[in-house]
Amino acid sequence: MKRLLCLTICVAVLITLCGCGLVADTSELLKTPQLTGEMYAVEKALKENVSGAYTLEYPSLGEKRSAIVLEDLDGDGTKEAIAFYSQADKEEKQMHLSFLVKNSGKYETASDFPITAAGVEKIECCDFNGDGTKEIAAGFEVYGNNEKTLVVFKLQSGRPAELMRAEYTNFLCNDILSNGKNQLIIQKLSQKSMTNTAVVYALSGKSFSKFTSCSLDGNATSVNRMVFAPLSNGKPAIYLDEIKGVGAITEVLLISGGKLVNSLGQQSNGTSKNIRTAGIPFYDIDGDGVLEIPIPADDPSATENGVNHINWYSFDGKSLEMKESAFVNVVDGYSIVLPPELYGKIKVTKNSEERKRRVFYKGDDNSEKELFSIAVIPDGAESKSENGEVLATKNGESFVIDIKDEGQKAGLGKGKIKKMFKFNDF
Repeated sequence: MKRLLCLTICVAVLITLCGCGLVADTSELLKTPQLTGEMYAVEKALKENVSGAYTLEYPSLGEKRSAIVLEDLDGDGTKEAIAFYSQADKEEKQMHLSFLVKNSGKYETASDFPITAAGVEKIECCDFNGDGTKEIAAGFEVYGNNEKTLVVFKLQSGRPAELMRAEYTNFLCNDILSNGKNQLIIQKLSQKSMTNTAVVYALSGKSFSKFTSCSLDGNATSVNRMVFAPLSNGKPAIYLDEIKGVGAITEVLLISGGKLVNSLGQQSNGTSKNIRTAGIPFYDIDGDGVLEIPIPADDPSATENGVNHINWYSFDGKSLEMKESAFVNVVDGYSIVLPPELYGKIKVTKNSEERKRRVFYKGDDNSEKELFSIAVIPDGAESKSENGEVLATKNGESFVIDIKDEGQKAGLGKGKIKKMFKFNDF
Protein backbone atom coordinates (compact mmCIF):
# COMPACT_ATOMS: atom_id res chain seq x y z
CA MET A 1 0.00 0.00 0.00
CA LYS A 2 2.87 2.38 0.85
CA ARG A 3 4.53 1.62 -2.46
CA LEU A 4 1.29 2.38 -4.31
CA LEU A 5 0.90 5.64 -2.38
CA CYS A 6 4.48 6.69 -3.19
CA LEU A 7 3.99 5.84 -6.85
CA THR A 8 0.78 7.89 -6.95
CA ILE A 9 2.51 10.90 -5.37
CA CYS A 10 5.44 10.67 -7.82
CA VAL A 11 3.11 10.55 -10.81
CA ALA A 12 1.17 13.52 -9.47
CA VAL A 13 4.39 15.53 -9.01
CA LEU A 14 5.54 14.70 -12.55
CA ILE A 15 2.18 15.73 -14.01
CA THR A 16 2.31 18.98 -12.06
CA LEU A 17 5.82 19.75 -13.26
CA CYS A 18 4.91 18.94 -16.86
CA GLY A 19 1.80 21.04 -16.53
CA CYS A 20 3.86 24.00 -15.37
CA GLY A 21 5.97 23.69 -18.48
CA LEU A 22 2.93 23.48 -20.73
CA VAL A 23 1.15 26.54 -19.33
CA ALA A 24 4.19 28.80 -19.54
CA ASP A 25 3.80 32.16 -21.27
CA THR A 26 3.26 31.29 -24.96
CA SER A 27 4.18 34.81 -26.02
CA GLU A 28 7.80 33.69 -25.81
CA LEU A 29 7.09 31.22 -28.62
CA LEU A 30 5.56 33.90 -30.82
CA LYS A 31 8.43 36.36 -30.70
CA THR A 32 10.31 37.13 -33.92
CA PRO A 33 13.74 35.43 -33.85
CA GLN A 34 16.46 37.77 -32.68
CA LEU A 35 18.76 39.11 -35.38
CA THR A 36 22.43 38.25 -35.09
CA GLY A 37 25.73 39.42 -36.54
CA GLU A 38 25.60 42.34 -38.95
CA MET A 39 21.80 42.19 -39.07
CA TYR A 40 21.72 42.88 -35.33
CA ALA A 41 24.16 45.78 -35.75
CA VAL A 42 21.96 47.28 -38.47
CA GLU A 43 18.77 47.00 -36.40
CA LYS A 44 20.55 48.52 -33.42
CA ALA A 45 21.51 51.52 -35.55
CA LEU A 46 17.95 51.69 -36.85
CA LYS A 47 16.54 51.81 -33.32
CA GLU A 48 18.88 54.65 -32.45
CA ASN A 49 17.71 56.69 -35.43
CA VAL A 50 13.96 55.98 -35.64
CA SER A 51 11.75 58.04 -33.37
CA GLY A 52 8.94 55.99 -31.85
CA ALA A 53 7.72 52.46 -32.43
CA TYR A 54 8.25 50.78 -35.78
CA THR A 55 7.73 47.43 -37.48
CA LEU A 56 10.20 45.75 -39.80
CA GLU A 57 8.64 45.04 -43.21
CA TYR A 58 9.54 42.03 -45.35
CA PRO A 59 9.39 41.87 -49.17
CA SER A 60 6.78 39.38 -50.41
CA LEU A 61 8.49 38.52 -53.73
CA GLY A 62 11.96 38.12 -55.18
CA GLU A 63 15.19 36.58 -53.97
CA LYS A 64 15.74 39.13 -51.20
CA ARG A 65 13.00 38.50 -48.63
CA SER A 66 14.64 40.03 -45.55
CA ALA A 67 13.57 43.33 -43.99
CA ILE A 68 17.29 44.16 -43.83
CA VAL A 69 19.25 43.67 -47.06
CA LEU A 70 23.05 43.68 -46.94
CA GLU A 71 24.67 44.47 -50.30
CA ASP A 72 28.03 45.83 -51.42
CA LEU A 73 26.61 48.41 -53.79
CA ASP A 74 29.77 50.33 -54.69
CA GLY A 75 32.19 47.39 -54.83
CA ASP A 76 34.47 48.63 -52.04
CA GLY A 77 34.27 45.36 -50.12
CA THR A 78 32.00 46.74 -47.39
CA LYS A 79 28.29 45.99 -47.40
CA GLU A 80 25.76 48.77 -47.18
CA ALA A 81 22.40 48.05 -45.54
CA ILE A 82 18.88 48.72 -46.80
CA ALA A 83 16.16 48.38 -44.17
CA PHE A 84 12.39 48.46 -44.63
CA TYR A 85 10.15 49.46 -41.75
CA SER A 86 6.77 51.06 -41.16
CA GLN A 87 5.19 53.40 -38.67
CA ALA A 88 1.48 53.96 -38.24
CA ASP A 89 -0.05 57.36 -37.60
CA LYS A 90 -3.70 58.25 -37.13
CA GLU A 91 -4.48 58.33 -40.85
CA GLU A 92 -2.30 55.87 -42.75
CA LYS A 93 0.63 53.49 -42.64
CA GLN A 94 3.95 55.07 -43.58
CA MET A 95 6.64 52.90 -45.12
CA HIS A 96 10.31 53.79 -44.90
CA LEU A 97 13.41 52.75 -46.83
CA SER A 98 16.39 53.41 -44.61
CA PHE A 99 19.93 53.38 -46.01
CA LEU A 100 22.75 52.61 -43.57
CA VAL A 101 26.51 52.68 -44.08
CA LYS A 102 29.35 51.28 -42.02
CA ASN A 103 31.81 53.74 -40.49
CA SER A 104 34.60 52.66 -38.15
CA GLY A 105 33.01 49.22 -37.87
CA LYS A 106 29.61 50.59 -36.87
CA TYR A 107 26.45 51.04 -38.94
CA GLU A 108 24.77 54.43 -39.01
CA THR A 109 21.79 55.81 -40.91
CA ALA A 110 22.79 57.88 -43.93
CA SER A 111 19.34 58.47 -45.45
CA ASP A 112 15.72 57.66 -44.73
CA PHE A 113 12.98 57.85 -47.35
CA PRO A 114 9.29 57.88 -46.33
CA ILE A 115 6.97 56.24 -48.88
CA THR A 116 3.19 56.05 -48.69
CA ALA A 117 2.51 52.34 -49.13
CA ALA A 118 1.00 49.33 -47.40
CA GLY A 119 3.94 46.94 -47.87
CA VAL A 120 7.14 46.04 -49.67
CA GLU A 121 6.84 43.73 -52.67
CA LYS A 122 10.37 43.34 -54.03
CA ILE A 123 13.87 44.79 -54.02
CA GLU A 124 16.55 44.40 -56.70
CA CYS A 125 20.13 45.71 -56.64
CA CYS A 126 21.38 46.10 -60.22
CA ASP A 127 24.09 47.99 -62.08
CA PHE A 128 22.10 49.76 -64.80
CA ASN A 129 24.88 51.76 -66.48
CA GLY A 130 27.93 49.50 -66.13
CA ASP A 131 29.88 51.83 -63.83
CA GLY A 132 30.40 49.13 -61.20
CA THR A 133 27.91 50.60 -58.72
CA LYS A 134 24.54 48.96 -58.20
CA GLU A 135 21.33 50.95 -58.14
CA ILE A 136 18.44 50.09 -55.80
CA ALA A 137 15.03 49.25 -57.32
CA ALA A 138 12.32 48.81 -54.69
CA GLY A 139 8.68 48.00 -55.40
CA PHE A 140 5.98 48.96 -52.90
CA GLU A 141 2.35 47.85 -52.65
CA VAL A 142 0.09 50.87 -52.24
CA TYR A 143 -3.29 49.12 -52.53
CA GLY A 144 -2.37 45.45 -52.87
CA ASN A 145 -1.83 44.34 -56.47
CA ASN A 146 -4.10 47.05 -57.84
CA GLU A 147 -1.67 49.91 -57.27
CA LYS A 148 2.08 49.60 -56.85
CA THR A 149 4.95 52.08 -56.94
CA LEU A 150 8.52 51.42 -58.07
CA VAL A 151 11.26 53.69 -56.74
CA VAL A 152 14.82 53.54 -58.11
CA PHE A 153 17.77 55.05 -56.23
CA LYS A 154 21.33 55.75 -57.38
CA LEU A 155 24.29 56.21 -55.06
CA GLN A 156 25.67 59.74 -55.20
CA SER A 157 28.52 60.68 -52.86
CA GLY A 158 27.82 57.50 -50.91
CA ARG A 159 24.12 58.23 -50.41
CA PRO A 160 21.09 57.19 -52.46
CA ALA A 161 19.29 59.77 -54.57
CA GLU A 162 15.94 59.07 -56.19
CA LEU A 163 16.25 58.52 -59.94
CA MET A 164 12.80 57.35 -60.92
CA ARG A 165 9.32 56.70 -59.56
CA ALA A 166 6.72 54.84 -61.61
CA GLU A 167 3.55 52.79 -61.33
CA TYR A 168 4.00 49.14 -62.23
CA THR A 169 2.47 45.70 -62.20
CA ASN A 170 5.77 43.79 -62.46
CA PHE A 171 9.38 44.78 -62.96
CA LEU A 172 12.66 43.04 -63.75
CA CYS A 173 16.32 44.08 -63.80
CA ASN A 174 18.17 42.16 -66.52
CA ASP A 175 20.27 42.56 -69.65
CA ILE A 176 17.54 41.98 -72.24
CA LEU A 177 19.56 44.03 -74.78
CA SER A 178 22.65 41.80 -74.38
CA ASN A 179 24.96 44.84 -74.14
CA GLY A 180 26.63 44.00 -70.83
CA LYS A 181 24.40 46.35 -68.81
CA ASN A 182 21.17 45.74 -66.94
CA GLN A 183 17.97 47.35 -68.12
CA LEU A 184 14.81 48.06 -66.16
CA ILE A 185 11.78 46.30 -67.63
CA ILE A 186 8.41 47.53 -66.36
CA GLN A 187 5.15 45.78 -67.20
CA LYS A 188 1.94 47.71 -66.53
CA LEU A 189 -1.53 46.22 -66.78
CA SER A 190 -4.68 48.35 -66.54
CA GLN A 191 -8.01 46.55 -66.48
CA LYS A 192 -9.82 49.88 -66.58
CA SER A 193 -8.33 50.93 -69.92
CA MET A 194 -7.70 47.32 -71.05
CA THR A 195 -4.07 48.11 -71.80
CA ASN A 196 -1.08 45.91 -71.08
CA THR A 197 2.42 47.11 -71.97
CA ALA A 198 6.06 46.31 -71.32
CA VAL A 199 8.71 49.04 -71.47
CA VAL A 200 12.49 48.69 -71.45
CA TYR A 201 14.29 51.58 -69.74
CA ALA A 202 18.03 52.24 -70.00
CA LEU A 203 20.00 54.40 -67.58
CA SER A 204 22.02 57.15 -69.22
CA GLY A 205 23.73 59.68 -66.98
CA LYS A 206 21.41 60.56 -64.12
CA SER A 207 18.12 59.52 -65.68
CA PHE A 208 16.31 56.60 -67.28
CA SER A 209 15.13 56.83 -70.85
CA LYS A 210 12.59 54.68 -72.64
CA PHE A 211 14.50 52.42 -75.03
CA THR A 212 11.73 50.28 -76.51
CA SER A 213 8.28 48.91 -75.67
CA CYS A 214 5.54 46.59 -76.89
CA SER A 215 1.93 45.69 -76.19
CA LEU A 216 0.71 42.57 -74.45
CA ASP A 217 -2.75 41.03 -74.22
CA GLY A 218 -5.09 43.79 -73.04
CA ASN A 219 -7.72 41.24 -72.03
CA ALA A 220 -5.48 39.77 -69.32
CA THR A 221 -6.72 40.48 -65.81
CA SER A 222 -3.58 39.74 -63.79
CA VAL A 223 -0.03 38.46 -64.09
CA ASN A 224 1.05 35.37 -62.17
CA ARG A 225 4.74 35.43 -63.09
CA MET A 226 7.23 37.48 -65.06
CA VAL A 227 10.58 35.73 -65.52
CA PHE A 228 13.81 36.49 -67.36
CA ALA A 229 15.07 33.26 -68.98
CA PRO A 230 16.76 32.04 -72.17
CA LEU A 231 14.98 30.83 -75.27
CA SER A 232 15.87 27.40 -76.63
CA ASN A 233 18.53 29.08 -78.83
CA GLY A 234 20.12 30.75 -75.80
CA LYS A 235 18.94 34.30 -76.52
CA PRO A 236 17.45 36.25 -73.57
CA ALA A 237 13.69 36.62 -73.24
CA ILE A 238 10.96 37.53 -70.79
CA TYR A 239 8.21 34.99 -70.09
CA LEU A 240 4.88 36.13 -68.63
CA ASP A 241 2.08 33.94 -67.31
CA GLU A 242 -1.17 35.90 -67.25
CA ILE A 243 -4.74 35.19 -66.21
CA LYS A 244 -7.26 35.70 -69.00
CA GLY A 245 -10.89 34.94 -68.29
CA VAL A 246 -11.00 31.60 -66.48
CA GLY A 247 -7.73 30.41 -68.02
CA ALA A 248 -4.09 31.39 -68.38
CA ILE A 249 -1.82 32.38 -71.25
CA THR A 250 1.92 32.76 -71.78
CA GLU A 251 3.50 35.66 -73.65
CA VAL A 252 7.19 35.80 -74.56
CA LEU A 253 9.05 39.07 -75.15
CA LEU A 254 12.40 39.39 -76.87
CA ILE A 255 14.56 41.89 -78.71
CA SER A 256 14.41 41.72 -82.50
CA GLY A 257 15.89 44.41 -84.73
CA GLY A 258 16.58 46.55 -81.69
CA LYS A 259 12.93 46.52 -80.63
CA LEU A 260 10.98 44.67 -77.96
CA VAL A 261 8.52 42.31 -79.64
CA ASN A 262 5.78 40.05 -78.34
CA SER A 263 6.77 36.91 -80.19
CA LEU A 264 4.16 34.59 -78.69
CA GLY A 265 1.16 36.86 -78.40
CA GLN A 266 -2.31 36.82 -79.85
CA GLN A 267 -3.26 35.20 -83.11
CA SER A 268 -4.88 37.21 -85.90
CA ASN A 269 -8.36 36.43 -84.54
CA GLY A 270 -7.54 37.96 -81.15
CA THR A 271 -7.21 34.67 -79.29
CA SER A 272 -4.13 33.08 -77.76
CA LYS A 273 -2.94 29.72 -79.00
CA ASN A 274 -1.78 28.66 -75.54
CA ILE A 275 -4.80 29.50 -73.37
CA ARG A 276 -5.28 26.70 -70.85
CA THR A 277 -6.25 25.92 -67.24
CA ALA A 278 -4.91 28.59 -64.90
CA GLY A 279 -3.09 26.10 -62.67
CA ILE A 280 -0.59 25.07 -65.37
CA PRO A 281 2.32 27.56 -65.67
CA PHE A 282 5.33 27.62 -67.96
CA TYR A 283 7.97 25.37 -66.46
CA ASP A 284 11.32 23.72 -67.21
CA ILE A 285 9.95 20.18 -67.49
CA ASP A 286 13.20 18.47 -68.50
CA GLY A 287 15.72 20.39 -66.39
CA ASP A 288 17.72 21.76 -69.33
CA GLY A 289 17.47 25.38 -68.17
CA VAL A 290 14.91 26.30 -70.84
CA LEU A 291 11.31 27.02 -69.92
CA GLU A 292 8.64 25.01 -71.70
CA ILE A 293 5.27 26.52 -72.59
CA PRO A 294 2.08 24.49 -71.99
CA ILE A 295 -0.29 24.43 -74.95
CA PRO A 296 -3.50 22.33 -74.97
CA ALA A 297 -3.33 19.39 -77.36
CA ASP A 298 -5.80 19.13 -80.22
CA ASP A 299 -7.74 16.44 -78.37
CA PRO A 300 -11.57 16.66 -78.47
CA SER A 301 -11.88 13.80 -75.96
CA ALA A 302 -9.90 15.79 -73.38
CA THR A 303 -12.25 18.75 -73.75
CA GLU A 304 -15.26 16.43 -73.60
CA ASN A 305 -14.06 14.76 -70.41
CA GLY A 306 -12.80 17.91 -68.71
CA VAL A 307 -9.17 16.79 -68.46
CA ASN A 308 -6.01 18.68 -69.35
CA HIS A 309 -4.08 17.17 -72.25
CA ILE A 310 -1.04 19.43 -72.48
CA ASN A 311 1.80 19.50 -74.98
CA TRP A 312 4.91 21.20 -73.61
CA TYR A 313 6.96 23.25 -76.09
CA SER A 314 10.31 24.99 -76.02
CA PHE A 315 10.47 28.23 -78.00
CA ASP A 316 13.31 29.82 -79.98
CA GLY A 317 11.54 33.10 -80.67
CA LYS A 318 10.06 31.93 -83.96
CA SER A 319 9.02 28.29 -83.75
CA LEU A 320 7.83 25.85 -81.11
CA GLU A 321 9.31 22.40 -80.55
CA MET A 322 7.30 19.85 -78.60
CA LYS A 323 9.24 18.28 -75.74
CA GLU A 324 6.54 16.34 -73.89
CA SER A 325 2.87 15.38 -74.07
CA ALA A 326 1.02 14.69 -70.83
CA PHE A 327 -2.34 14.56 -69.13
CA VAL A 328 -2.00 17.03 -66.27
CA ASN A 329 -4.07 16.56 -63.13
CA VAL A 330 -3.94 19.97 -61.46
CA VAL A 331 -6.17 19.05 -58.50
CA ASP A 332 -4.21 15.98 -57.38
CA GLY A 333 -0.83 17.30 -58.49
CA TYR A 334 0.46 14.72 -60.95
CA SER A 335 0.87 14.10 -64.68
CA ILE A 336 0.66 11.04 -66.91
CA VAL A 337 3.43 11.53 -69.47
CA LEU A 338 2.86 9.76 -72.78
CA PRO A 339 5.65 7.90 -74.57
CA PRO A 340 5.89 8.94 -78.26
CA GLU A 341 4.38 5.67 -79.49
CA LEU A 342 1.14 6.53 -77.67
CA TYR A 343 0.74 10.08 -79.00
CA GLY A 344 -2.78 10.53 -80.31
CA LYS A 345 -3.86 7.09 -79.11
CA ILE A 346 -4.79 7.76 -75.47
CA LYS A 347 -8.02 8.96 -73.92
CA VAL A 348 -8.34 9.85 -70.22
CA THR A 349 -11.55 10.21 -68.23
CA LYS A 350 -11.96 11.45 -64.69
CA ASN A 351 -14.15 10.78 -61.68
CA SER A 352 -13.65 13.78 -59.41
CA GLU A 353 -15.58 12.26 -56.51
CA GLU A 354 -13.40 9.13 -56.48
CA ARG A 355 -10.27 11.12 -57.47
CA LYS A 356 -9.66 8.60 -60.24
CA ARG A 357 -8.31 8.86 -63.79
CA ARG A 358 -9.01 6.02 -66.25
CA VAL A 359 -6.68 5.61 -69.22
CA PHE A 360 -7.96 4.12 -72.49
CA TYR A 361 -6.29 3.09 -75.75
CA LYS A 362 -8.05 4.45 -78.85
CA GLY A 363 -7.90 2.02 -81.76
CA ASP A 364 -7.94 2.94 -85.42
CA ASP A 365 -11.46 1.51 -85.58
CA ASN A 366 -12.59 3.98 -82.85
CA SER A 367 -12.66 1.18 -80.27
CA GLU A 368 -11.59 2.00 -76.71
CA LYS A 369 -9.86 -0.39 -74.34
CA GLU A 370 -9.09 0.50 -70.75
CA LEU A 371 -5.39 0.10 -69.95
CA PHE A 372 -5.15 1.21 -66.32
CA SER A 373 -6.49 3.65 -63.77
CA ILE A 374 -4.87 5.84 -61.12
CA ALA A 375 -6.72 6.70 -57.93
CA VAL A 376 -5.66 8.92 -55.03
CA ILE A 377 -6.43 7.37 -51.66
CA PRO A 378 -5.77 9.07 -48.31
CA ASP A 379 -3.75 6.86 -45.97
CA GLY A 380 -6.03 4.82 -43.75
CA ALA A 381 -9.12 5.52 -45.84
CA GLU A 382 -9.47 1.94 -47.08
CA SER A 383 -7.42 -1.08 -48.03
CA LYS A 384 -5.14 -0.21 -50.92
CA SER A 385 -4.66 -3.84 -51.87
CA GLU A 386 -8.30 -3.94 -52.96
CA ASN A 387 -7.70 -1.06 -55.38
CA GLY A 388 -4.45 -2.09 -57.03
CA GLU A 389 -0.77 -1.39 -56.36
CA VAL A 390 0.70 1.68 -54.71
CA LEU A 391 2.64 3.61 -57.33
CA ALA A 392 3.79 6.51 -55.12
CA THR A 393 2.98 8.28 -51.87
CA LYS A 394 2.98 11.95 -50.95
CA ASN A 395 1.58 14.08 -48.13
CA GLY A 396 -0.30 11.23 -46.51
CA GLU A 397 -1.88 10.00 -49.74
CA SER A 398 -1.25 6.98 -51.92
CA PHE A 399 -1.40 7.02 -55.71
CA VAL A 400 -2.70 3.59 -56.63
CA ILE A 401 -2.71 1.94 -60.07
CA ASP A 402 -5.08 -0.74 -61.23
CA ILE A 403 -3.64 -2.33 -64.40
CA LYS A 404 -6.25 -3.96 -66.61
CA ASP A 405 -5.74 -7.04 -68.80
CA GLU A 406 -5.46 -4.85 -71.91
CA GLY A 407 -2.77 -2.85 -70.18
CA GLN A 408 -0.79 -5.99 -69.39
CA LYS A 409 -1.13 -7.14 -73.01
CA ALA A 410 0.20 -3.75 -74.17
CA GLY A 411 3.26 -4.16 -71.96
CA LEU A 412 2.18 -1.52 -69.46
CA GLY A 413 3.43 -3.03 -66.25
CA LYS A 414 3.98 -1.14 -63.01
CA GLY A 415 7.55 -0.23 -64.00
CA LYS A 416 6.57 1.41 -67.28
CA ILE A 417 3.59 3.22 -65.77
CA LYS A 418 5.86 4.49 -63.00
CA LYS A 419 8.04 6.10 -65.68
CA MET A 420 4.93 7.73 -67.14
CA PHE A 421 3.84 9.08 -63.75
CA LYS A 422 5.35 12.19 -62.19
CA PHE A 423 4.38 14.73 -59.57
CA ASN A 424 3.84 18.29 -60.75
CA ASP A 425 6.65 20.45 -59.37
CA PHE A 426 5.08 23.72 -60.46
